[in-house]
Amino acid sequence: MITRLFNQAFTLYAKTETKTTGRVVTTYVEVSDYMGRYDPGAAGRTFLNDKITYIAANNFFCPGDVPVSDGDQIEFNSTRYEVLSVVNPFSKSHHLELLINEVKR
Repeated sequence: MITRLFNQAFTLYAKTETKTTGRVVTTYVEVSDYMGRYDPGAAGRTFLNDKITYIAANNFFCPGDVPVSDGDQIEFNSTRYEVLSVVNPFSKSHHLELLINEVKR
């Protein structure tokens, strides 16, 4: 089973947006630490802005009960990644497949 391969710790940061004086401020709030699996250098295909978009990004796999959404961020090995897409294969909630891209700081 894929869950035996979840041997890399990562931290999930939930995206939050606050409206202040006519502008939107985006922050990321730490949620918790989880275990997952990083798959470097995988190219992906996802829906962005209602169209299929091809992205040279990475995949990350995690348990199905991790409360992750598009736009959140994860961090592992001191590197921060934006979650571009979350896929629940076959809608079984066994595990999630995240399409991620490194956040440039």
